[in-house]
Amino acid sequence: LDDYQRTALLLNNMGFVNAFRGNRRKALDNCLSALEIWEETDYGRGVGAAYSTLGEIYRRFDQQEEALYHYEKALDIFSDANDIEWMSIVRCGRGAALLVSGNPEKGIEDIKWALDNGPENLKPRALHYQAHFFIVQEEWISAKKYLEKAREISGRTGNRQYNFRSFADLIDIAWETGKFNQWKNSRDELDRLCTQM
Repeated sequence: LDDYQRTALLLNNMGFVNAFRGNRRKALDNCLSALEIWEETDYGRGVGAAYSTLGEIYRRFDQQEEALYHYEKALDIFSDANDIEWMSIVRCGRGAALLVSGNPEKGIEDIKWALDNGPENLKPRALHYQAHFFIVQEEWISAKKYLEKAREISGRTGNRQYNFRSFADLIDIAWETGKFNQWKNSRDELDRLCTQM
């Protein structure tokens, strides 16, 4: 493409997808290429998006220190621009990284901020992360409440990923709390979800 902005956007999105597919090297290559284009064209929002995606990539591959570094760089850019939508996305990701990095209070603060200020389609992800905060503390009732809310909003927004992930976590909670009588309902729900897919 001759359009450098669209090329960078595609590369950044490919980086995100390659991270999901487990290809760390390709994900980083895509994203760093996008970052280079956006820096050369001096497109601040794009630079912030690339840093955010790099944070996601490093977080997915359990490199929390690198993830936090890149989330901070993205947040600096979006805070200066008062870009609330992107600030919400970044704080949601940073919150998840903080939860597993031994700073759960700061992590939950970021996630709550994202829930309060972010777009509707971000809420299933944020609620899912918030539920994990309670799962780690074995506060099953709170965790279940957030996972069910994540599923409810996922249904409205079409977010199949967090609908399914929250469903799987609800099965884990049933196991942890000894509610084995719920498993038949879970099996039926799993069949329904797989049919939808």
